[in-house]
Amino acid sequence: MSTAPRLFGIIGDPIGHTLSPVIHTLFSSKTGQPIEGYVPFQVSRERLPEAIRGAHALGIAGMNVTVPHKSAVIPELHSIDPLAEKIGAVNTLVYEDGGYRGYNTDATGLGMALRKEGVALAGARVVILGAGGAARAAAFLCADGGAAEVLIINRSDDRAEALAQEVCERTGRPVTRAVRLASFLADTEGEDRYLAIQCTSVGLMPDTEHAAVEDAEFFKKLFFAVDIVYRPLETKFLRLAKEAGVPTMGGLSMLLYQAADAFALWFPGSRPDDAALDCVMRVLRGELRGYYGINLIGYMGSGKTTVGRELADVLHFDLWDTDRMIEESTGRSVSRIFAEDGEALFRQLETKTLEQINAAETGPREDGAEGLVLSTGGGLPLREENRTLLREGFGRTVYLRVRPETVIRRLEGDETRPLLAGADAAEKLARVEAMLTERGPVYESCADLIIDTDDKEPGEIATEILKGLADLREKEERA
Repeated sequence: MSTAPRLFGIIGDPIGHTLSPVIHTLFSSKTGQPIEGYVPFQVSRERLPEAIRGAHALGIAGMNVTVPHKSAVIPELHSIDPLAEKIGAVNTLVYEDGGYRGYNTDATGLGMALRKEGVALAGARVVILGAGGAARAAAFLCADGGAAEVLIINRSDDRAEALAQEVCERTGRPVTRAVRLASFLADTEGEDRYLAIQCTSVGLMPDTEHAAVEDAEFFKKLFFAVDIVYRPLETKFLRLAKEAGVPTMGGLSMLLYQAADAFALWFPGSRPDDAALDCVMRVLRGELRGYYGINLIGYMGSGKTTVGRELADVLHFDLWDTDRMIEESTGRSVSRIFAEDGEALFRQLETKTLEQINAAETGPREDGAEGLVLSTGGGLPLREENRTLLREGFGRTVYLRVRPETVIRRLEGDETRPLLAGADAAEKLARVEAMLTERGPVYESCADLIIDTDDKEPGEIATEILKGLADLREKEERA
């Protein structure tokens, strides 16, 4: 097997937001198989034949194929794998002397993703939404996998019926049929629940406020829900399923496993192992979120530590605290540093700590955490150096805004705060008001997101942060 670097790519229309270059570049690094590059090519349907010929003439070693070309590419191939031929859709091309050989790893990737979730197809009842290339792969996978029933729901009844008939004929198992959504919802016979596989583009960013099905009765009939859409990470379809108490799987898992199968076709014997797949999955989630960390800034008592714990638990991030890191590195408490060396030295220590964090935290952590939540000291953003480090760092910066009265209430009985030491109640309130007036604009100047925390529980604040960051990412992708 040659170890010379080779060029790979993906063709589709549109193709701008594909994650495939990220995936296969990481696979190359993890397996040691060198690739010269992985390039997205936007190819219209009319130019598909010449694009395939040109890619082969240029010696491109392999390509992935995405919408709308998965079926249209078949006549342009030199040969085709039996599974892909049976499905009638191709998503992976491998260079041969006379042209490309086509494979379908959508079906195998979906199958692996379901197995990882503990979902068995044998004996299952399945409902598939859509009748395009992904739906074809899902329908053949389920029928061949021993599903007891495969129902296909599509806006076009004709397409659903044609696919159902084709699946029955080619698999030799007459378990697949087309149904209308209304009929599916009205059918109350039996108590068996369904595995739902959402294979349409409904819910794909930027159309994130819609789902292929939004009727609550649909989700009551499910035992598991899959959406092949992976932008956003959690679609409305999946949110509705979760609200109904149904376990879910997003499209990122299928994307990852089909890519691993494609890579193994290009480099036989070099399929990424589980450790590599876990690492790549963490990177992909970070890419889709738009951040690998969250910096929490704000005045003392704003909830940085408690909210940080909530965020870390939900996101599977580590939680670090700059004050605690400084105490551990110096062997002294924050209050002792203030008393012995003054505030200026402490601010310098904050800058040094933040520099070290930024240098180390550029992505998923080796300990398996997907990122980092950083709880900062209330005065850390006051230095311009620190504000620059926050802007240029690995994470999004969230300002937890709080009213003076809330600060006093939350810190009642806490005598460890150097800036409030030795003051009576009225003086403390006056100090907090003055400092918030001074610091508020500074906090706002380096924040990606501002959240008011008064009269809110930590979990409520964390949820609001995640929603705000998701909205911010969506705006960026639309721009």
